[in-house]
Amino acid sequence: MKEPTALVFEERSYSLPQLDALAGGLAATLRQRGVTAGQRVALMASNRPEFIVALLAIWRLAATVVLISPAWKRAEVEHALALTNPAHAVGDHPVLAVLMPMLHLDEPITPGEPMSPLLTDADALLVFSSGTTGLPKAVRHTHASLRAAVAHWRDALQLTSRDRMQIATPPSHILGRLNIVTALETGVWMRLHHRFDIDAMLAHIEADRITVEMAVAPIALAIASHPRLESYDLSSLRFIMWGATPVSQSVADTVTRRTGVGWVPAYGTTELPVIACNPLDGGRLNSVGRPVPGVQVRVVSLESGEPADPGDGGPAAPGDQAQLPAEHRVLLVEDQLVGPELRAHRGNQLFQQAGRSPVLPGLRVGVAAHRLSCPPSKTAAVTLTATPPRAPRACR
Repeated sequence: MKEPTALVFEERSYSLPQLDALAGGLAATLRQRGVTAGQRVALMASNRPEFIVALLAIWRLAATVVLISPAWKRAEVEHALALTNPAHAVGDHPVLAVLMPMLHLDEPITPGEPMSPLLTDADALLVFSSGTTGLPKAVRHTHASLRAAVAHWRDALQLTSRDRMQIATPPSHILGRLNIVTALETGVWMRLHHRFDIDAMLAHIEADRITVEMAVAPIALAIASHPRLESYDLSSLRFIMWGATPVSQSVADTVTRRTGVGWVPAYGTTELPVIACNPLDGGRLNSVGRPVPGVQVRVVSLESGEPADPGDGGPAAPGDQAQLPAEHRVLLVEDQLVGPELRAHRGNQLFQQAGRSPVLPGLRVGVAAHRLSCPPSKTAAVTLTATPPRAPRACR
């Protein structure tokens, strides 16, 4: 029986066994080049299937992926390399190739023997924050924290193997990476785009019968302002997820009025990819929703660290760090978080999204993320509980 398609890129399609075989072949090449368990491997590449293959191949060797944005200039890449000190590099970007020896993803990959999924709590990747308060800062995720994030996202959006999604956001960003790994682990059919193109996105919703669309503010605005939006059949969509920025009520209402498709606002960070999500039915555009199962949130005072009274307007700090096992303890760096301000209230009330906040002092969240760039005086332990709602499959 033919294996179901897991990934589509342009006219190419791949099943999970095909991706496994390609990952095995690339892992063999990387092993020949000296990559060993525990080493860090820089990965700087455009949206392409080989990016996913490289991610899986590095994990096959129990090495750690250092995700570098292909949009970065040389100074930013130099900063990232100096901070994380990778021993090897893989990608398709000339900046990385100049700075260190790089295995180019244009090189043919000979399929190899499929390898068993990696079951380890070792470091999986270092992914960079947005750098709002300076140069980007690295956040460490283990395979355990990725499994938790996948379980949170899968359950919050009620994803199953019957779903179909497309990804145009950079996989070097936490949302793109989360969507890719969740699709692979859940059996969701996935189309990867080389870059965001609104016409291609709308055409593939219709042609591929996409069921879940992921959007950030620029994508939402492009949908709302498209002059021929009504000409596309978007009836296959269950909803459009809005993340990363506060929802623009007028933009969201325009899309729903023109297409009949509703929105599901959700919120996460580089450190904790899934914090809160609206109900899939009857959600609110002015809220990021309730904490997802497995994440607890409470309000604390910046001065004392003690729980704040409802209405104090203090920052939200998830959970209680004392409840975490050691491998999930969290340290984050200074005031680096970007996004909607969260005002948490006791009980089951929703988080209120109180407008755009360029920096959120005190809201520090994450799973298995450890400080890599700031002195201790610039750090603060967060209070967080984050565990998978139920045991997911291991990250491949």
